[in-house]
Amino acid sequence: MRRAIVVGHRGAPTLAPENTIPSFKRAVELGVDFVELDVRATKDGALVVVHDETVDRTTNGSGRVAEMTLGEVKELDAGSWFSEEYAGVEVPTLDEVLSELGDSVGYVVELKVGGVEDGVVRLVREHSLVDRVVVHSSLWSSVARVRRLEPRLAAMVDVPEPSPSTPSEALAHLANLVSVHVFKLEEWFVDLCRRRGLLVNAWPVNAAEEFERCVACGVAFVTTDCPQLIVELAKRSAEQA
Repeated sequence: MRRAIVVGHRGAPTLAPENTIPSFKRAVELGVDFVELDVRATKDGALVVVHDETVDRTTNGSGRVAEMTLGEVKELDAGSWFSEEYAGVEVPTLDEVLSELGDSVGYVVELKVGGVEDGVVRLVREHSLVDRVVVHSSLWSSVARVRRLEPRLAAMVDVPEPSPSTPSEALAHLANLVSVHVFKLEEWFVDLCRRRGLLVNAWPVNAAEEFERCVACGVAFVTTDCPQLIVELAKRSAEQA
């Protein structure tokens, strides 16, 4: 049996501040296959790695990312909220993450807003990481645009409610993968996607029983907040198969 591919959601967010270079490095150390990160654009067009629309939850600052310059974002402390061990950690740019980690891991790059597609594709090409990146979004039109810009990139769409029409709709938007909440995961849906040539990602898979459900349904990717647990379960499951 092929081992499930493990994606560290925002790195290793239970061990280090999410969407920071220390978090991504920790996930890589734990053995994930991919790290997932979120991309937004600042007021001056820089691509920064932040999940929320604002910086309030994950830094010592406040305000909308889209209304801040890169310089203003870089002045923020993105680590102290997690623990003093990470005081002074910065919000990274996408360029910095790709530079720091290189080809040591795969990347699931989630586009949180439209308009960043060209910049993401450009950076991925510059770092020669086209074969290591999956572009992901709930904005299906953004996924289609990325695939038209760079057909070699893999792309994944969020599926809030799986249905029999989902595979056709995902394929119409040039997706290769679909992402489903683990509580919405059903074996019939995974089978349907597989028959249409689509891989399935389940998220957030943070407990043994959730991982076992994914294995039973036949998903290819599992995205987790707890890579320290799921990486080991994935290895054990493959060995026992």
